Amino acid sequence: MSSGQLATPWDCFEAIQKNFDSDEWRAKAVREKRPVVRITAMWAGWGEIRGREPATKGKWQSVDHIMRSYQFCALAPGLLAVGSHGCWCRGCTSAIMAGPVAGLRRASTEEAGCAGCVRASDPFYQWRDESCHQHEGAGVGANLQEVRRAGHRTASELVVGTWVLVEVRERTHDTGELWLGRCVAVAEWSGSCRKQVVLPAGRKWTKEYGVRWDPGDWMVAVQWFSVNDDGEYFQDAPCIDIFNSSELRLAGFAATQSRGPRQVNTRSRRGDQAAHQAELEAEAAWRVPAEALLAAEGACREVAQAD
Repeated sequence: MSSGQLATPWDCFEAIQKNFDSDEWRAKAVREKRPVVRITAMWAGWGEIRGREPATKGKWQSVDHIMRSYQFCALAPGLLAVGSHGCWCRGCTSAIMAGPVAGLRRASTEEAGCAGCVRASDPFYQWRDESCHQHEGAGVGANLQEVRRAGHRTASELVVGTWVLVEVRERTHDTGELWLGRCVAVAEWSGSCRKQVVLPAGRKWTKEYGVRWDPGDWMVAVQWFSVNDDGEYFQDAPCIDIFNSSELRLAGFAATQSRGPRQVNTRSRRGDQAAHQAELEAEAAWRVPAEALLAAEGACREVAQAD
């Protein structure tokens, strides 16, 4: 190898050519009666193949019942709000013009479609979510590592009390379920909610807390919250769980308390005061902004399309 190491594609070509594309290797393969007795290494630089690669046609998921639907509005990349019957009342028109963040809501949230629609309670005019993401072609899968790296970068700056949305997947190729968590302190981590993974010497990965950890990962400690049918989140049984920053999809958004006593002072307490504080937190209900859910779900779709 001209560079002395496998640092470039050309170095790999030289190594393959030296080890396999030689009379000595071919003669040895014949003597040992190997199934393959000849390997020819060929080199084609980027300038030689650029423009000759076969064109890759993109393919997108089709919208169900598209011919029987009348009204469409883009909510996020690869996600549409679809209405079987159109409504152009003042509320719907304003919501559509305002866009997904300020106006029209996802049908799977508590504010289905347009909250200001005069026909919002009529099933005839209700919206539904439909996916139209690209699943084949150039660019599919390009953002997988960037989504995970973004999770690592975000995790490195988390502080106790930060809200996070984490993707939990049953199978690799599925779009997972988003779990809401709030960062909590860990005494063994000097009161921090995060800890960068340090692998044992000679190991490429390790396992701790029942989770696999790779280079660059961060451990993040959270208290989970469960959602009810009205879109409100309630604290699960008090328990600290640890997740991998590669599954972090969004952090730092502001959740709004919708029910329960509001705490004037949220600093840490001890003894009876700590028990009272825990009771207040358990009674509280929270709502996550629709734009936060949209952003986190977009990151989930990018990962699912790439895996």
